[in-house]
Amino acid sequence: MAGRILPKELHVEAIHTAMPCQVMDPRRRPRHIATGATYAAPLFQSRLRIILYYRSAGKEESAWMVAAWMKESLSVALAERPELAGRLQRAAVGEGEGGWAVKPNDAGVRLVQAAVMEVSMAEFLEGATATAEAEDEEVPLADWVDVDGDSPEFSPLFFMQVSTYESM
Repeated sequence: MAGRILPKELHVEAIHTAMPCQVMDPRRRPRHIATGATYAAPLFQSRLRIILYYRSAGKEESAWMVAAWMKESLSVALAERPELAGRLQRAAVGEGEGGWAVKPNDAGVRLVQAAVMEVSMAEFLEGATATAEAEDEEVPLADWVDVDGDSPEFSPLFFMQVSTYESM
């Protein structure tokens, strides 16, 4: 894409865990998502990536402050929907015939704080278009860990990231 300025790398500054503001009800049942006893890597590696851009309200609004607000909001949301912090689990025989389910969990959600130093947000978005090529260029800006094929039950399924650009 000619004329497009792209950052070379993403610098992860901190990794937080947003915990639910109350303990999960242990009687919540897992939500079944896939049938079949085998681990279907392509199924679990597909994901929804949502990237939201915004300009800060002022100089006093730092990335640390935004991350704190997100962490607080996530804590409330996770108390209502512990599936967001869930982990993959094999369904019991008779409850989906060995398929996979998301087990509600109160272990929390990963919140990553990152910085993009080589380019301003305005420069990056200037050439953005709604093509598949533009979407592919945004992928390196998101710090993501794939679901572990050997032990998928230990992999977080939901990540959130706050990225700071050189200048807004």
